[in-house]
Amino acid sequence: MALVFPQPPDADDYDGERRWRKDCKRETIEARHRRLSKLGPALGDLAALRHLDVGDNEIEAFEGGDHAAMETLSIYSNRLASLVSLPRFENLRFLGVGYNQIEALPRTLGERCPRLECFDGAYNALTSLDVTVDALGGCMHLRQCVLTGNPCALLPNYRKRVAFGLPQLARLDDAEVAPVDAADGDDTTITIHVALRALLGLSGAPPTAADEAGPEEEGVFVELMV
Repeated sequence: MALVFPQPPDADDYDGERRWRKDCKRETIEARHRRLSKLGPALGDLAALRHLDVGDNEIEAFEGGDHAAMETLSIYSNRLASLVSLPRFENLRFLGVGYNQIEALPRTLGERCPRLECFDGAYNALTSLDVTVDALGGCMHLRQCVLTGNPCALLPNYRKRVAFGLPQLARLDDAEVAPVDAADGDDTTITIHVALRALLGLSGAPPTAADEAGPEEEGVFVELMV
């Protein structure tokens, strides 16, 4: 049976009705380790809610639930593969979706979270840096972003490309964004590093350019001229 949060009580559930009225007045709710599978449309009925933590569940999607007042939403360690169904959070400042299986961010992220200041998408499956930066670029108030642990964070010039694409960013992962990070971000040569080092039995940090690769890494780099 799919467990949806929040779940309004049945008409004849008097104890549940009492708990529901209490929940509707709460500003902070923590609902971890409950095997929840979805965030439902009744989320918008919790009008007083400002901070919600539903980490360590089995959430795969959202079913409506636009919310005008929520400021922080933590959905760490769930089963999200996409944010396509993300509702609109008019006042959301922090969105934490780390340790899921998200493969791409929707281009409408900025429309759904127009006041987002901090995004934590660490340890997901984000592969395209261009798609990721394009989606985050719509978040005009974004100041802090965490992408470490994603395949796209292993690409050469990762910090430079993110900083150039998101000039409003003050902090990326665990370090402040320095002016040098954003310099020359529009290089005409894009180096794509195919992340197959583990499969090839290569150890250590990946080289930052094709001409720095050793003989055993021949073929790992591809250069595209645009």
